[in-house]
Amino acid sequence: MQTQMMARVRVFVLTAALCGVTALAHAQARSTTLKQEPTPPARLRVTADKAQLLATCASSGTARATLRRGDELEVVRKVDADWYRVRVAGSAAAAGGAVEGCVAAASVEPIGAPSGASPTSSPSGPSTQAGRPRPGATTTAAKSRPKSKIGVSGFVDIGQGFFTAKDSFQAILDASSGPFFGGGGQVQLPWNLFGRVDITRFNQDGERAFVSGTEVFKLGIPTTITVMPIEFTGGYRYPLLLGRGKGTRARPGHGFTLVPYGGAGAGSVQYKETASFAQAGDDVDERFTSYHVLGGVEVPIWWHVGAAVEYQHRWVPDALGTSGVSQAFDETDLGGGTFRLRIMVSF
Repeated sequence: MQTQMMARVRVFVLTAALCGVTALAHAQARSTTLKQEPTPPARLRVTADKAQLLATCASSGTARATLRRGDELEVVRKVDADWYRVRVAGSAAAAGGAVEGCVAAASVEPIGAPSGASPTSSPSGPSTQAGRPRPGATTTAAKSRPKSKIGVSGFVDIGQGFFTAKDSFQAILDASSGPFFGGGGQVQLPWNLFGRVDITRFNQDGERAFVSGTEVFKLGIPTTITVMPIEFTGGYRYPLLLGRGKGTRARPGHGFTLVPYGGAGAGSVQYKETASFAQAGDDVDERFTSYHVLGGVEVPIWWHVGAAVEYQHRWVPDALGTSGVSQAFDETDLGGGTFRLRIMVSF
């Protein structure tokens, strides 16, 4: 027993020592890489056929201008390995002030470097010092496309919903559709993925009724129906830069950005039905599981503000049909379609 315990202790000590050595080596390598980070150039040249000048240093940022191969940029600062903060150089200042924004490092090179070289490469290959490869240097071919960074946005929206159980809602509310109001938050993830949560609410007054055959008879009892979904969605966004405004080579015009997106998810829908003179057990307050798909298009408006139009279809199976007018009409799905207009603010 004691021998086994000592063996376990030795294994533990060796494992801890190995982890410590590995961590120390990683820290030293990181320190060396940081010390050897080159000083950012004062000016850059665009090497890509087309590049976007973005308001923020993330691929999901709003496009401020479209840059062409050969355009010259003044470096404000190097944000990180993937992004530069720049001003459009050349005649831009004389034309009424420079356009400032962010550009991907993979799309530019320092002024003075041969065409096709990257900020971390030389004509003969990786960056060198005294004819020897600099540790940690990478070539343009080895440099991957920068990932989109994580971003957060909040939004409010208004929409018009159309219920699948149209006969049941028509009998009580004299309408099978109505407005939904709400809001929520969204997280932009790498690779143009996103996750979001929505809370919306439908509230409308009507009158209780019963159905005999095909006829609906009002009971004269005021009632209020409330539907409140809480939904979680995952999806994909695909930014598109369309067209190019008037401008010069040194001062590019602004492009027009559209961001189509789609997603799917699940949630929980609260259904409440209350009446002024209801007896015990007459009112309804229940929650049901929901499923949905959606698609839409975002349009940047100004800096961090944007708008979107969207359609969502929701399914809420077996939420209705156990009593009342929904049972008479044999309607069980509380879901339906909703068209929305959304205003967003990104942070």
